[in-house]
Amino acid sequence: MTAARDALLAAVAADPDADLPRLVYADWLDDHGEPDRAEFIRLQCQTAKSDPTDPGWLPAKLREYELFDRHRADWPTGWTAHIGTMLVHRWVRGFPDWVSPGDLTAGANGRFYAAAGEDDGRRLAAGPPVRGLMVGRLDPALVAGLLTDRCRTVGELATPWVYSPDRYGADAVCDFLAGLPAGHWPALRRVRLRDKPSAGGLRSLADARVAATDYELSLDRVDEPAEAAAVDTLARAVCTRAERLSLSGVWPDHLAAVARHPWPQLRRLDLHHARPDGPAELLRAGGLPALTGLTLGMPPTDRPPPDAPWLAVAEAPLAARLTRLDLASWPPAAAVEFCRRFAGRALRSLDIAAWPPDDPLAVADLAAAPALAGVRVLGLCGAVDLTPLADPAVLPELHTVRLAGPPAEVPARLRWRGGDRTVVHCLPRFPSRLEFEVWTADWPA
Repeated sequence: MTAARDALLAAVAADPDADLPRLVYADWLDDHGEPDRAEFIRLQCQTAKSDPTDPGWLPAKLREYELFDRHRADWPTGWTAHIGTMLVHRWVRGFPDWVSPGDLTAGANGRFYAAAGEDDGRRLAAGPPVRGLMVGRLDPALVAGLLTDRCRTVGELATPWVYSPDRYGADAVCDFLAGLPAGHWPALRRVRLRDKPSAGGLRSLADARVAATDYELSLDRVDEPAEAAAVDTLARAVCTRAERLSLSGVWPDHLAAVARHPWPQLRRLDLHHARPDGPAELLRAGGLPALTGLTLGMPPTDRPPPDAPWLAVAEAPLAARLTRLDLASWPPAAAVEFCRRFAGRALRSLDIAAWPPDDPLAVADLAAAPALAGVRVLGLCGAVDLTPLADPAVLPELHTVRLAGPPAEVPARLRWRGGDRTVVHCLPRFPSRLEFEVWTADWPA
């Protein structure tokens, strides 16, 4: 049996993009007394190809959670020895997909970074292909592992949240990517630098010969002309191919640098902790013809009046194309006013993370906004009364409400009088990015 299992796992590793080897392995598991593991693989293959706004997506994800919680102690079957001390963060299409080499070490403010051990580079070189890596310090042994052919499957490279000034890993990652031979990481599509790269790091990232199309950058360490110039250099290098851009702590000069360039392929733009006089200028610039998803996150201290620049975004021409909208750290009244003014009618998914969370959000007023008539998935965080949504005539396309908050205050599942709309409680750590994944550790994402 061990030889047969190893052969099937080798087939999965040899063709990581294909579902067929995974489904063949699931059939084998069914025949050998592991039906839950088989179901888990099939469910994840199914949800990986479906849209989160589809009615069947959420029930399948909830079943994934149920199976994983039941078996988290004994999975990943067959690959534990290869993964060794590396922490598995995420499972995709039935298998570990996202890891951190090395042990977790406590950092400042309760955050963590991954310190690679001497053997972790060899484990990466010898183990199953992974698509995502979170790295803190790029020790020589780890770099050697990253340069092997086995790691050519890496599609996402990230740094953890780090606030201690002597532990910044983003610059090292930028320098590493700048030094990669052209074409060495052909699968790399996403770069997530969440521990604030310097201006020099941003310039190195601009020089990297990689084909990444998804960039997540934290920029709120300093507000200096040199950093804005580095953002401009990076934007010039990636604007024609980027499909998603996520910026945290953005100042007006950062957004002005972004707005100077065309972004013909950009489908998703996330702006977190952005100053209010920047987004409107960027989104009115007309250089985002493909944009369909937008996140606007304001600093929690801001309390915009109804005529603030934030609200001007709701009336921008691009609103007509948006199908997904996230409003993060918004005062409830401002969020409702934004939705009331919103000029688009294509919205299918809306997330609102109210701030402060104990201020009541007027769900009835929100639901009356014409722009929400086609919303299928509604994510809410803060004090909410769902009673208005019990009427099936209110938001008639709605089938899922996702709530972030204390578990004791939110029912895990609720069937309303008017139909079978589902309320699901989400992780309170992720109020504005309510994306469902199977997480095996309490890791800040």
